[in-house]
Amino acid sequence: MKPIIFYVLSQFILVYNCYANEKHDVQRLLNEINNASLGLSSGVFEFHSLYSKTSTSEKKQIRDRVFTISFLKNSKDTLLGYKIFSKNKNIERLYITDTIFENQRWDSTLLITSKKEFDTKLRSIKSDYTIFPFFLYLNDRIQHFNTKENISKVVISDTCTWHNKKVIKIKLGDAKGIGQNKASAFFYIDLKTKLPIGQEIELKNKIGGLIETELFSEYISYFNFNPNHIEFTTNNFSYFKREIPFEEYDSQKQVSIKKVPLGSVSKNWTSITLENKSFDLYSIKAKFIIMTFWYKSCPPCLKQLVFIDSLSQSKYKDSNEIKFLSIYTEDHTNIVNLKSFIKRIRIKMLTLINGEKIKEQYNIYSSPALIILDSEKRILYFSDEYSKKSMAGLIKTLTSN
Repeated sequence: MKPIIFYVLSQFILVYNCYANEKHDVQRLLNEINNASLGLSSGVFEFHSLYSKTSTSEKKQIRDRVFTISFLKNSKDTLLGYKIFSKNKNIERLYITDTIFENQRWDSTLLITSKKEFDTKLRSIKSDYTIFPFFLYLNDRIQHFNTKENISKVVISDTCTWHNKKVIKIKLGDAKGIGQNKASAFFYIDLKTKLPIGQEIELKNKIGGLIETELFSEYISYFNFNPNHIEFTTNNFSYFKREIPFEEYDSQKQVSIKKVPLGSVSKNWTSITLENKSFDLYSIKAKFIIMTFWYKSCPPCLKQLVFIDSLSQSKYKDSNEIKFLSIYTEDHTNIVNLKSFIKRIRIKMLTLINGEKIKEQYNIYSSPALIILDSEKRILYFSDEYSKKSMAGLIKTLTSN
């Protein structure tokens, strides 16, 4: 634990170095940000999407995705107004005149999506930091507050060194949240150019007996304002074997990933409990068997786990007709640490390990997943997401059968 604390503190010191607050006219600053953002006609920048999370497992988890993005204003384009090329180690994407080309390096496939075929997918580009010029997205967010009604909600926090750049730190609106779940967001403006270069969103969630903190930090680490000639053609792509329309590729993918049909009978399987006791599915004699599939570093999994466990401890606490099963899907895990984690989040229902093999029997490809079996081990309900709709489906299945 001590090395983790030292690491977090050292990163905090390296990333943040704030000075005494300087006086800034809010409306003037927002206008300068807008002029700086809209005044760029071309450029190349390096974009980082950094994610970290604490409290849901024994160690701090960090993920840093890095993209190189080139852009050029294009007055002929009516959707985005730019030509864009984005790449990282896994994917390359090119947007030109209402069409997007995606080179998926893992299977050497070039997907082609035109506005005519997939208008919704193309319009979603504007909210995709990994391809759309990030400073334009930030500017749109900031200019929403550059009105008589909203400008009072802009708070200029201080001037800092943030990710090795001198910036002005601003906050838009108030921290939002429901109950004990809180969110706060800050935006960072390059002190010299007045270009918005980053945002940081912190979420605090109460999950069982834990407080989970998630930090989303997106920022531009490098910017070339005067690049040499940039080519926006499929010649930019490193290598691909085949070209295919996105709609055709998506249809093929949906066919290849089939859920086990409702009404089909589950095959028997065996597992092991946290106490190292053997477990056999077909040994359960109950009207319903509810199985929730999860792992520690998946926040939606934990929310579903806590919700299902709350049912087992309240509404259905004294019911002998329902068996609740918590199935942990990371096979290579430290059992002692997993036991401690389950105790901290106050989960009471039976937990099984070796869940990866069980997932395969039900064609589960995403997490969390939820399955309800009847007394004959037929599948009554299947969900591969956590949402109000999926939990309502769970309750409806139990009450209508």
